[in-house]
Amino acid sequence: MGVLGLALGVAGMVVLLWPKIASNTGLGHVELVGCAILAVASMSWALGSILSGRFTWRIDILTAAAWQMTFAGIVNTFIALLTGGFHKAVWTQRGAWAIAYLIIGGSWIGFTAYIWLLEHVPTPKVATYAYVNPIVAIFFGWLLLNEKVDVYMLVGTVIVVAAVGLVNISKLKSLKPAVVECEKSPELSAVTGD
Repeated sequence: MGVLGLALGVAGMVVLLWPKIASNTGLGHVELVGCAILAVASMSWALGSILSGRFTWRIDILTAAAWQMTFAGIVNTFIALLTGGFHKAVWTQRGAWAIAYLIIGGSWIGFTAYIWLLEHVPTPKVATYAYVNPIVAIFFGWLLLNEKVDVYMLVGTVIVVAAVGLVNISKLKSLKPAVVECEKSPELSAVTGD
C-alpha cells in the first residue's frame, strides 16, 4: 500500500504538471526543464533523508541543520556571483520580503522542523511533505496572487492527498498485525515461560 501511495503521488504530480508537459510553447518547455531539475533535487533530498537515518551524529541535530544551511547559502551565493545572478535580479521591496520569508519560514523554521522530524518520525511519513507542498503553493497562489486554478490542479490535488493518505495508512497497518500476532501467539508464551 505504501508503494502504491508513492506511485500515486508521482501520478498526481504528473497530472498537476500536465499542461506544461503538453504545452508546445517555449516557456512551457523551459518550465518543464525546471520541474525536472526540481524532481532530481527532490530525489537527492529523499536519498539524503534516508541516509541520514542510518548515521549517528556526534553533534546535535539542530547544529547539523544550521551547518547545512550555512554551507548551502555559501555555495548558492558563490554560484550566483559566478553566473551574474545578482546583476540580473530586479530588487524590489516585495522581492526582499519574499526572500526574508523564504529564509525564515522556509529554511530556519521549515528545514529545522524537517530535520527534527526525521529524528522522531518514520521517514516515509516525513517525506510526504514533498507531495503536499505543491498543493499549498497552488492554494496560496490562488488566495494571494489571484492565480487561475484549473481542472488539472484540482484533480492532481485530490490524487496527491489520496497518495499521502495511503502512505500514512500503510505504515499504521503494517505495524498492527505484528503486534497482534505477538500478543496472541501461544508459542511465544511457552518460550518466555508466561
